[in-house]
Amino acid sequence: MTTNQTSAIVTERVDDIPLLLNQIMQMDIPIILDNNFPTHGNWDGLSLGWTTAIWLVHILSQADHRLNKVEDWVAKHIQTISSVTGFTIVASDFKDDRLATILRYLNKDKPWQGYEQEQGKHLIRVYPLPVEIVRLDGTTAGSHIKPTEGSIFQRGHSKDHRPDLAQVKIMLASLDPLGLPLATFVIDGNKVDDPLYKPAIEQVRSILNKEGVLYVGDCKMGASSIRASIKKANDYYLMPLSATIASAEVLDAYLTPVGSPSPIIEPIYRMNDDGQVQKIAQGFEINEIVTGEADDETISWSERRLVVCSIKHAQSQEKALNKRLQSAKTAIGDLTRPRSGYKCITTLDSFWPAVNSILKQYNVEGLLEIEANESTIKKQRRRYRDKPAHVEIKHVLDIHVQDNDVALAATINRLGWRVYATNAPIEKLSLDDAVLAYRDEYIIELKTPEKRESKNMLFNMLSCFSTLVLLKSQRTTIITDSQT
Repeated sequence: MTTNQTSAIVTERVDDIPLLLNQIMQMDIPIILDNNFPTHGNWDGLSLGWTTAIWLVHILSQADHRLNKVEDWVAKHIQTISSVTGFTIVASDFKDDRLATILRYLNKDKPWQGYEQEQGKHLIRVYPLPVEIVRLDGTTAGSHIKPTEGSIFQRGHSKDHRPDLAQVKIMLASLDPLGLPLATFVIDGNKVDDPLYKPAIEQVRSILNKEGVLYVGDCKMGASSIRASIKKANDYYLMPLSATIASAEVLDAYLTPVGSPSPIIEPIYRMNDDGQVQKIAQGFEINEIVTGEADDETISWSERRLVVCSIKHAQSQEKALNKRLQSAKTAIGDLTRPRSGYKCITTLDSFWPAVNSILKQYNVEGLLEIEANESTIKKQRRRYRDKPAHVEIKHVLDIHVQDNDVALAATINRLGWRVYATNAPIEKLSLDDAVLAYRDEYIIELKTPEKRESKNMLFNMLSCFSTLVLLKSQRTTIITDSQT
């Protein structure tokens, strides 16, 4: 007896879905999301965490964040997704209104911070990541959305030079060396980002649960209250000091101290990819006693001031200075040269105010030596038609412009210098290490045994980083949608 059986064969494109899903499952994103974002009792079907995880796979795989495309995509890959996750997947769980509901859940700040803490701790535990350095930086994200009252999208100082666009401000604290985000804060685009440093550092502390971490930031992190709070928590900081703290006068005092010998300047080297050692900077350090307020308590501590000159930055500044000097000389010469469409200056009373304006415009005050002499020329004019013969008196300026060599040499010697501050002991952070750590140049390139062993982990963490950033970007999207 022969039995004829017909088998149904389903063909699906696998693409990168198993790889992305496995990475997300290894990060425990679905479980951690479900732990921190409890849903309403009427929620049915696939959980919020697993729905979000599969949605993230769609965003990463298709490079498409639109909600109305997810349901059809899941229907086309339903067997693959079900096999990898172990769940019976239903495409209707990914309707656009359900995904919009998920975004509203993710928009809640307190659960989101709880998610970041648990997610960060899990990643650090799963991957043996170094937790010595955390980098903090703020940025802006512009949008063509029209700013409205109550929206976080507002017009403010734009780092993208687009003041016409509404924007949000974002603070990100990431773990070196792989840029793993540990904390994100989003505020209105017209607010300053200085107050975000303390909350970001506190969020990182709750994740790492460790003292002695080095926090690296820009000059806005140099406020005395921020430095004091880091010092009080037995952590370390490294940042360049702003011009209000390390002014030109302070820098001059460091470079040419009165009544004491000049500092010994040490070269700073870095190894290039080809193994060649290159001098990238030079500098020295001094100690200062500083005071700051932390939790209504005044504390004092010894701070290392690292006075560093970047070779390339100094060369770039000198090139720009020479260009400004040449432009100023040309502009001053044009003042007394007859030109079509321009009034020629012929008196000293008009000449010097115009010169001062040019020197200020090109920021070269005191760097040029200018001599000007006014003279008069009398010329006899013959009678012409109805005009009688007369003597024409013409004023003439004779000017001479040259570089002020002494002032120019002193200015060039100051180019490229910047003052950094740290409370880390020299045993933990030398002058060379501080420069390299701030520049973030050496971390990936150095071919140490530890980095060679973690090569595979690097690629995994890059995928983790992309996933986490997408979670945060979708969190921002719902804020936009709710306001518009």
